[in-house]
Amino acid sequence: MNKPLKAFISYSHENKSEKDRLIKFLAVMEQQNELKTWHDEDIVAGEPARQEDILKEVADSDLLLFLISADSLASEGCKKELEEALERGITVISIVLEYCDWPSHQLSDFEVLPHKGKSLTKWDDKSEGWQNVVDGIRKAVHKKRTQMDSSSEKSKEELQAELVLQAGNIQLILGKLDTAIAEYSDAIKLNPSFAGAYNNRGVAYAEKDEIDLAFKDYNNAIRLDTEGDAAYANRGNLYGIKGDFDRAIEDCTTAIKLDPKCPTGYVNRGVTYADKGQIDRAIEDYNNAIKLEFMTDSDLAKVHYNLGNAYKEKGDLDQAIKGYTQAIQLKRDFVEAYNRRCEMYHIKGKFDLSIVDCTMTIELDPGHAEYYYNRAIAYNSKGKFDEAIKDFNKAIELNPDDAEAYNKRGNAYVSKGEFDKSIQDYTKAIQLNPNNADLYNKRGISHGHKSDLDRAIKDFNKAIEIDPDDVPAYCNRGNTYLHKGDLDRAIADYSMAIEIDSNCAAAYYNRSKAWLRLGEREKAESDLETARNMGIERGILKVVRKYVESN
Repeated sequence: MNKPLKAFISYSHENKSEKDRLIKFLAVMEQQNELKTWHDEDIVAGEPARQEDILKEVADSDLLLFLISADSLASEGCKKELEEALERGITVISIVLEYCDWPSHQLSDFEVLPHKGKSLTKWDDKSEGWQNVVDGIRKAVHKKRTQMDSSSEKSKEELQAELVLQAGNIQLILGKLDTAIAEYSDAIKLNPSFAGAYNNRGVAYAEKDEIDLAFKDYNNAIRLDTEGDAAYANRGNLYGIKGDFDRAIEDCTTAIKLDPKCPTGYVNRGVTYADKGQIDRAIEDYNNAIKLEFMTDSDLAKVHYNLGNAYKEKGDLDQAIKGYTQAIQLKRDFVEAYNRRCEMYHIKGKFDLSIVDCTMTIELDPGHAEYYYNRAIAYNSKGKFDEAIKDFNKAIELNPDDAEAYNKRGNAYVSKGEFDKSIQDYTKAIQLNPNNADLYNKRGISHGHKSDLDRAIKDFNKAIEIDPDDVPAYCNRGNTYLHKGDLDRAIADYSMAIEIDSNCAAAYYNRSKAWLRLGEREKAESDLETARNMGIERGILKVVRKYVESN
């Protein structure tokens, strides 16, 4: 009879009743000699539960069952037990007792129970939730037993290589990429035919943006194991990054054929389809990945985020918001999802919701200029110009070379009637982006508000020089000439605007005023009628028509 696997239960003493409940539900596994549990209360009565003794028990275990709660995440003892398990390469299974910030913890990178991390407090039938946990532990035990049985047939070097691989995996999870690469390289030295080590080292190289080295490792992994879906999916991702979309799709499709439950294959192929502009296919792949049961909440959140991006590209803002919302529910600190949802709310005119999301992005990442800029845009849309300017100030402080931030702050100053400040901002934006006709146009308008008509005309001239088809620039220069009494030039500019865009109602309307001042009543009437047919506001037309009829 096989010796039962040993499972160490890591928990906070505030969750003692939940620990006891778990042991009761594991009773059948203990009776069947599949599993033996250990926890700190198993120390002989009367003896102090010393930390070093507890950690020895962790080191002697096959599994660590971590009962997740706000209390256990805050516990130094639980933290040390987890660190010991990771250092020893012990399989970690997370059991979510209650809703807390576990998706942001490294525990989210391991197997999470109950299914998809649904906390036990959310199950209507708590016993069903606990049985779901037991089912997951039983699968992990059987998998571990199979691995242990097969390992008995392996050489000493192969076994050592697998242990080193596990050590590398832990370093990869912790984000220590160089250390992980060194571990995987040692595993390869011990077993040069170890496809898994090549694949995982490729993942680490890809994380470091060392794409060529990653390609080389994925190629070796595929050469050594043509049935390994992970290496195909990972290589497909790299092809996509390099813009070789056809090869990317081919590799991801191979990964899916090898394992129809390969979420990475679907996700990476979906990303590639999105990059190719085949949005409906991308959405189909993302949805297929979501249906699978083999992703952590953190990875699943990224898929929902990608799905939101795909719907955004289709212009389906409601579905995009839904995707971003689901991503946030799975990963509460998903700053990019808040940022995208903020943009969607703004486009839909839901400025208060946009501001709430922008504020969350700033709380999560206060050093990112874009997030202040986005909130400033939302404040500006609500007419809260002082708040907008404050956020533009911060965005510019963080990114002094952002011409668009100066441009938009200039717009806010115009709305407040502070034209000296708007001119300063448009001037700075022009310095950063000297070939933008719109910036000269806006500065010209601000000069016009200050009655500095010659400077205004100079800016409109520059806008037209940059873009000879700039209808607003012709209209604005025409307005300035009209204000100066240079009626022939005003009419020439309005006529040029109409020649470029025959549907420019404002040009007809303003030209009618110039004709009127020249005494050309018939031409003025004709332009007014055209403006009216194009939808120029009736109240304005009545005022101008009164002047036409009285002259």
